[in-house]
Amino acid sequence: MVIGKILIFPLLTVIFLSVSYQEAYGAITSQLTIGDSGVPGSDQSHFNFLIGTAVYSSGNIYVADENNNRVKKFGSNGNYLFQIGCAGTNACVAGSGPDELSSPTGVAVDSGKIYVADEDNHRVQIFDSSGVYQKTIGVTGVPGSDQLHFKFPAGVAVDSSGNIYVADADNHRVQIFDSFGNWKKTIGVSSIPTSEYSGVAVDSSGNIYVADSFNYRVQKFDSAGVNKLTIGVTGVPGSDQSHFNSPAGVAVDSLSGDIYVADSLNHRVQIFDSSGNWKKTIGETGVPGIEQFHFNFPTGVAVDSSGNIIVGDSFNYRVQIFSALSISNGDGADSLSDSSDDPLPSKIKPSFGGVGNMVFADGLTLDGKVYDLSKFAQEIPKTIADVGQPIKIKIKEQLAHGPTDWKYVAVYMNFEGKDPETYNAHLVMSIDKNDGQKLVDPKSYIKNFKVTTELDSTYVYTTFSFTAAKAMPDSTMIVAAWDGHSRINSVHVGGAIQFGQDPVVQPHPMPSWLHVYNNVRDANFAVENAGYVKPELFAHISNTQQVWSEPNTGHVLWFFDTVNGQVAILSYDTSGNMIWHKEQILEKAPVVTTTTYSGQHLDRNNEIQMQNAKSSEELRSLQTLERSNFHD
Repeated sequence: MVIGKILIFPLLTVIFLSVSYQEAYGAITSQLTIGDSGVPGSDQSHFNFLIGTAVYSSGNIYVADENNNRVKKFGSNGNYLFQIGCAGTNACVAGSGPDELSSPTGVAVDSGKIYVADEDNHRVQIFDSSGVYQKTIGVTGVPGSDQLHFKFPAGVAVDSSGNIYVADADNHRVQIFDSFGNWKKTIGVSSIPTSEYSGVAVDSSGNIYVADSFNYRVQKFDSAGVNKLTIGVTGVPGSDQSHFNSPAGVAVDSLSGDIYVADSLNHRVQIFDSSGNWKKTIGETGVPGIEQFHFNFPTGVAVDSSGNIIVGDSFNYRVQIFSALSISNGDGADSLSDSSDDPLPSKIKPSFGGVGNMVFADGLTLDGKVYDLSKFAQEIPKTIADVGQPIKIKIKEQLAHGPTDWKYVAVYMNFEGKDPETYNAHLVMSIDKNDGQKLVDPKSYIKNFKVTTELDSTYVYTTFSFTAAKAMPDSTMIVAAWDGHSRINSVHVGGAIQFGQDPVVQPHPMPSWLHVYNNVRDANFAVENAGYVKPELFAHISNTQQVWSEPNTGHVLWFFDTVNGQVAILSYDTSGNMIWHKEQILEKAPVVTTTTYSGQHLDRNNEIQMQNAKSSEELRSLQTLERSNFHD
């Protein structure tokens, strides 16, 4: 976009995983930082100016990496999964093909699709959950103002019915389409700015929220387009609780109705209740910074069903993720009180691992071993359960209103390296306070399933008991809980359980004609002795350090195939996996010409042998001349 678009320097990166968990900022904790501040880039670990962010219930994070012309997907623990815009993992060239993007600025996601506001192509692109192109809304490369066209669409949102909401920036409107991409309605919103910072969000009632950057406000419209709420003072920038300075992104909590605003030039995120009353500020107003709980021009914000807040911290080149343990209206401090000295339990969601400075290290007990679940994502050592072996998973949680307020606890499991999801898990075990236990296990992974719940004065203990029924690879889990006030928490657990032992790999006997060497000297000696020219391949890689510079990271082996006259070099990692190999066909050594001289076989190519023979013959000639009394 050229006209009406602020020039943006190429400034954003996310080198993953700069992790710092549970740093407290009032009632909000820093869960995870994806990024290495100050280093823009184009590979899979970097951004080059990010605008929109989105998050799905599984915890996966989607980021519109505008200047790299792509959308990137990360797992809940910050691991890179894939990108949309081009093949590979590096930056994409701007393009207009179905799998290409040009300055994407907005992204939204539902259970099966990813929606991208492809701004400079004047369209919205729809992809499936794996990033495969499905559909285009708009006319590629053709701006327009009728129902079938966009003019620099900047933001996109999707509701629970699959309806698509597009902030059509230069047309000053919100376009609404059904789940098939058919136009449904246009809401004329004259205040939508001609700006790529036109964040849009929608709540469960169909209310639409628009970040009106250049009027320094956020507006809420009902489904008919009637203005219901304005947050901020129209046309007046400011830095107090009632003002914005270029609000760029907006999100709505589906449970509480709280409104989150990325207040970009104030370098903060503002949180308001559903009526527009200020509740909390994340960041130091007007002060850009690189530390946790500081931002530098935040533009994207999203919130998941567990209350986790995802912020695109644009000029710090990172995504910051926060967990809102408690957000209440007040004058800067949460209005929470308690007569004891213990930190307060969560006022938003069940806690599996502790609150504030109090961490209980037994939020998860698996096969008799205990683990802390106070992190947003937790890796644990792999537990191997033999087929037929009973297994117990015990979950400990603390609730704001006491143990009797528990409502629902579930464990979602995925196998075969699949990214953790709740909506299509391979296996779901749950218990509901009113409806009892439930098992969703269409492929019969387990048997003898049972759930028990115990309460004491502080905690709720839920134990899932079952027997592994079939061998399965490593699993990942999501542990989730609801309380009686519809507060939700979920923790992603990697490592988890493997059903059945690792398969036994039967070694193959080495054929007699294939020789393997752990050093290049012995390999060259064998090749030359067999009548071949020393291979050039062996000269290129003559030791392990040329491939594995760090100690104990891998090794190299040299192979000689005497039947087919070939050599090869294979490189292995520490687990014995072959990661690189190269082969060469050998050349037979030329037949060496020899001559018989004075009863000796001489090799004309052997300089030392020839020199000794020459010296010997010269001496013999002198002796002959002396015996003949021949003198000069």
